[in-house]
Amino acid sequence: MEAPETRPAPKPGKPSDEPSSYRPLCMLDMASKILKRIICDRVEAFTERPGGLSERHYGFRKGRSTIDAIEDVISTAREAIGGKR
Repeated sequence: MEAPETRPAPKPGKPSDEPSSYRPLCMLDMASKILKRIICDRVEAFTERPGGLSERHYGFRKGRSTIDAIEDVISTAREAIGGKR
């Protein structure tokens, strides 16, 4: 595998003579993309299986958000105040 090549891509509707009118575009070869997808799928399958990550781990997981984490904290606090814990 080679290092990815970065090329400037013009932003639509922006003047071409300004550096801020371009965004970086990373060019990966197809083998790198396939290998990355295989590794990501395996890591995700490992972390989502029973005994993988804690149910309270919200970062970088599909179907989990900051709102879910906040709701969990509020729920735990309410249970503690109510004497359930």
